[in-house]
Amino acid sequence: MFSRVRLSFLLFVFFAIPVLSIAEPLTFQRAVELALTHSPTLAIATDDQVKAHSAYLEMRNGYLPTLYLGSGLAQTWGFPLSLEGSAPSIFNVNYQSYLLNFAARDYMRSAKTEWKATSKNREDLRRDVILDVASTYLELQKVTNQLASMTTQRTEAAKLVTITNQRLQAGLATQLEFTRARLVAARLSMKMAELNGTADSLRDKLSQATGLPARSIEVVADSMPKLPEPAPEDDLSKESVNNSLALSVAQDRATAAAFRARGAHRAFLPEVDVVGTYGLFSRYNNYDQYFNHFQRNNAAVGVNIKFPFLNYVAKAQAAELDADALKAKKQVEIVRNQVSSATQKLQNQVAQLAAAQQVAELEYELAEGQAHAIEVRTETAGGTTPGTAAGPQGVSLTASPGDYVNAELQAQDKYSTYLDTSFEYDKARLQLLKQTGRLESWALPGK
Repeated sequence: MFSRVRLSFLLFVFFAIPVLSIAEPLTFQRAVELALTHSPTLAIATDDQVKAHSAYLEMRNGYLPTLYLGSGLAQTWGFPLSLEGSAPSIFNVNYQSYLLNFAARDYMRSAKTEWKATSKNREDLRRDVILDVASTYLELQKVTNQLASMTTQRTEAAKLVTITNQRLQAGLATQLEFTRARLVAARLSMKMAELNGTADSLRDKLSQATGLPARSIEVVADSMPKLPEPAPEDDLSKESVNNSLALSVAQDRATAAAFRARGAHRAFLPEVDVVGTYGLFSRYNNYDQYFNHFQRNNAAVGVNIKFPFLNYVAKAQAAELDADALKAKKQVEIVRNQVSSATQKLQNQVAQLAAAQQVAELEYELAEGQAHAIEVRTETAGGTTPGTAAGPQGVSLTASPGDYVNAELQAQDKYSTYLDTSFEYDKARLQLLKQTGRLESWALPGK
């Protein structure tokens, strides 16, 4: 008996836990936080940032001492020839660092500016991740509401098919009317299948962004912060230009290109390096036979001065970098114009969609009101066949249940249109928030 109870309990745990884990409410802020943690795009951007920082350190460290410890052990016959530019030695130390190098200084500034650009580019990609998650979450919320509405429509369509069939049997409706009713129900089933497929795709997208199982994702309707209403008199184009990370990245890269070009031209200026070397020599290398005085410990400290005089390769490279710098400068103008134009276009689109949303809302309210009026007229007729009584101006005061079902279907269709229009309006406002740099403070308030 005890074994059976334990087996039943284990079976309950095995089957119940997956069922309980299927529906896990996912708030909007939690979805954004998880997406920022799991985003492979941000991980790649972080790697690029680390790489750019290392490139800057590589240039900067040229001014720090470089010390080599080694040995030039060798057997010599005759005059002690050099090995890789150094005399054969038991032990040697070599030191080198920049003292005066105008080209290296500009290359270092270029690398530092590129590092700053990669940091800003990562922040811009961070905004893209938030925008993508917010749009997906908003669309899934819309589709969920449409599916709920579609369930009601399908119930009403089934009623319409039943009512039309009854009227057909009673000789009060034609076969064509019955086919129309069935077609309405079939179209709703097709639309519902499309919405289910869309919902699954959106859940998969959120799953890839957050790392959660797709089947466990369930949006929370009131978890998304209210989107601000943009004021028509605000100069959002100027604000977007001032807050655009894409423009700031383009400016930094233009500055870096200018530093590289100037560094290439400064490669023709004198360069001064601090150098030092020490070597421990031995007699078996024949130093005592070819030099008047043999000394085991030998050192030299000084500066290495170079005056570039003729270098056609460097000259061509400088001209190439000049062209790159000019191109990067013009690219800044292009990005600035694109940001300004895109913001202005979005601002106009938001105004148009706000009006479209109001129209869709009024059409839905009107359809609901008409459905309610037909419901009253249906009750007046006693829920049977349409009456013959007429109201003012020949308007019928009674209606059939089929008329009411049709009116309800039209109202639900208007509601679905209203949801689509609201989604497009909210999506445009999200894009406008990103353009003006307000997206993250809206999505993650207090962080």
